[in-house]
Amino acid sequence: MKRLQRGDNKMNDYYSIYTWAMDKQAQVEREADRRRMLRETRPVTLHLRWPVEIRRDER
Repeated sequence: MKRLQRGDNKMNDYYSIYTWAMDKQAQVEREADRRRMLRETRPVTLHLRWPVEIRRDER
């Protein structure tokens, strides 16, 4: 019986490690998505400003 209990504990350890890893992976992906969104929105605003600045310089 003790071997079964030890095995159960090991399975619980694996499950807790697995859930921790999945949570960590989801957190990393959310952070990467947030950074990607910030990186994608920044150049658009700069791109929209560029023609205005160029026109201002030409005049």
